[in-house]
Amino acid sequence: MEKGLLYLVPVDFTPVSISSTKFAAQLSKENDKVLLVHVVKSDDDRAAAEMKLTDFAKSHLVGFENFSTRVIKGAVSTDIAVIAESLNASMIVLGTHGASGLRKLFGSYAFKIVENSKVPLIIVQEETVFNKIKKIVMTIDLQKESLQIVKSATRLSHLFDAEIILVGARQEDPIFKRKMDLNITVAGNFLEDHNIPFSIEFLEGKGFEENIFQLCKDKNADLLAATYYESSFHIFTDSFVRGLANNNLGIPVLTLESENTSFGGQYSFL
Repeated sequence: MEKGLLYLVPVDFTPVSISSTKFAAQLSKENDKVLLVHVVKSDDDRAAAEMKLTDFAKSHLVGFENFSTRVIKGAVSTDIAVIAESLNASMIVLGTHGASGLRKLFGSYAFKIVENSKVPLIIVQEETVFNKIKKIVMTIDLQKESLQIVKSATRLSHLFDAEIILVGARQEDPIFKRKMDLNITVAGNFLEDHNIPFSIEFLEGKGFEENIFQLCKDKNADLLAATYYESSFHIFTDSFVRGLANNNLGIPVLTLESENTSFGGQYSFL
């Protein structure tokens, strides 16, 4: 029997945890598993948390049997990433709290989960409704690191027979244009080599975020994908992914922190 994927879902028992839990179950195919994880600060809280997490799973995963639960002692900001990596999780499915976005998930620790994780994440909102993933809008920028999300998007594309739409900002400066064209070409070649159907769209750089949302609406996109940059030296900083995660369309966002997947060398991560 072919080994399935493992989706890890951090649970804080809020409504967005319900959304992320159900999304992970609906994302799963045969042989895939969902692991719900709750973090406690003290061993004294473990027994009560284990009972609560079991009840939570039974209530919100009705009809879905391929799940397990685990309560760990530690810090949410670091240990979600640690357990995801140690279990070789395929993806972390993370919930956001409405307009304030990831800042509210587990207090101020949310982006620390993203920053510390070597495992790709899908960020969902409380209002997100699962749609079978048929179109993925993936942003590419001037940095080679922006291509690090390509592998994860390709994997999902294979699972759901999805089309990928590569999106870049139009560049007037010749040097910037060459960089953008190179990154788009590298991404396109990778997708072509993996038999992924794709198209390319260039949008106006001014109001780029809103232009992406309009494109998603026009193309009926089911998923957004973008590399997360913690560093403020990149054109697309962490606030860019935060903005994408808070889109009014309720579209989930696939992301991966650039520093945790950079191995040096030109495009060596592909």
